[in-house]
Amino acid sequence: WLWLDASTASDLVTSGPSGGLHGTPTFVDAWHSRVGDISLLPEGPLSDGMRPVFTADGVVHFDGVDDVLVATHRRPASPNVTTIVALRPDTSLAANGRCPAGGPAILNTWGERVCEPGWPLSDNDLSSPMSPRGFGIHIDADGLLQAAVGSRTGLYASSHVGQEAHNLHVVTMEQTSSFVRLWIDGVMNLDYFDSLASLDGLAGVVNMTLGARGTHGTGQAHILQQDHFSGDVAEVLVFDRLLSEGERVRAERSLLARWLAHASPPADGGRFRVVTPGTVLVPTPLIVQEAQEVLVEVERSGGSDGYANLVFRVRDLTAVHGVDFLVSLNGSGVFAPEGHLVWDHGDVANKVLLIRPIHDHMWKPAATTFEIELSVFDGEHMVH
Repeated sequence: WLWLDASTASDLVTSGPSGGLHGTPTFVDAWHSRVGDISLLPEGPLSDGMRPVFTADGVVHFDGVDDVLVATHRRPASPNVTTIVALRPDTSLAANGRCPAGGPAILNTWGERVCEPGWPLSDNDLSSPMSPRGFGIHIDADGLLQAAVGSRTGLYASSHVGQEAHNLHVVTMEQTSSFVRLWIDGVMNLDYFDSLASLDGLAGVVNMTLGARGTHGTGQAHILQQDHFSGDVAEVLVFDRLLSEGERVRAERSLLARWLAHASPPADGGRFRVVTPGTVLVPTPLIVQEAQEVLVEVERSGGSDGYANLVFRVRDLTAVHGVDFLVSLNGSGVFAPEGHLVWDHGDVANKVLLIRPIHDHMWKPAATTFEIELSVFDGEHMVH
């Protein structure tokens, strides 16, 4: 239903080019979705104070005071929603004891005076004169995520975001009338089940807001914004359905791969090398007996961010694949002269190539050689 991507400059309408006179900031006048005909626009006149800023490192920054973008259309009437957001909250230490919006700072768990980052994304109206509907994501002063669905709040993630000042996080929220789930950087942090199936996540009376939460003003018919978000938003995906696990994982990995370049330190896919003795540079002769198999191991070390996909290829020399020997991956029993070695995110287990000689029973000692070449086929991050 919605796809906002700050890495695609053509999707953003901006004014006041950065680096101009007196360092004029680049204000976001509109952020167009890459699917459908939806746009997110500032609320009211295009005053500088109410527009987020497109930053030099390619994300959209909300000031936590009054910056907000509002969708031109409401969500479809679907009770099932999957939302994936790449964001970086700013709890900005408030040494003067007050937050940007003028409210008092809060003491976090570590005794620091901080400001709550607020609501990065929401179409939930907790102040609705009718029963609240819709969903929202809130981040508190400690960097704890809270999901809101209908009138249900207090659904907290089990870990924090924003404790590393330079890191963008990918947050996924999945909701139905019966459950709410949260993932942070691909790791499940909340799995809440409502046995009464009373969670009302249908689109409410307010359009979706980015950088705040819409609500009714007291005694007013129009919608106001409050609890503004302080931090950066890089990408937003909203589906009017539940994703399969494979779809969700692929989408999360895609965002992590695209935005972890903003992390400190940068993501590292690892270093790959053959670790079986006698197979690197100067091979050691192997004396092969009947039915003996040789194992060649490939190691991943130094980093395990994202998936990595290496290709192995057998190069025939005096020994020929299919005539003198066969190669299979991890003892799969499928023999081929080439194939893929795949590591998942966080996977550091060695991958094993099994080499099986083909015996002709001539029993005449002979030195035969072949090579196995490794090359990078695909990877989410830099590999070596």
